[in-house]
Amino acid sequence: MLAGARAPRRRHREAHDVAADAGRGRPAPDLVWTAALRTGAHAASRIAVVGDTASDVESGLRAGAGLVVGVLSGAHDRAALEAAGAHVVIDDVTALPGVLAAFSGQAASAALPAVR
Repeated sequence: MLAGARAPRRRHREAHDVAADAGRGRPAPDLVWTAALRTGAHAASRIAVVGDTASDVESGLRAGAGLVVGVLSGAHDRAALEAAGAHVVIDDVTALPGVLAAFSGQAASAALPAVR
């Protein structure tokens, strides 16, 4: 989970430490919301959630994240991530900087370019 596409690196590290305090596990939105509160994100629509499982994708969607990215270098395949509702599915995290740059440059409601 990345809380805010433009958050400083320090905030990204803080977001990684919230699992124990988040409450319910995925696919509940608690982990995303807890990370957002800790990092000072002001709008769910500016949050990017990145994960390799359908539960990760569902959690991001339930939290209202503006961008939910499925990554194929993990547990689930493209069909499962797309069926769960991922906005974008990428082969591995090396494609993530480009996706985040597109997300940062667009309004949350704008369509993102397909990255496959």
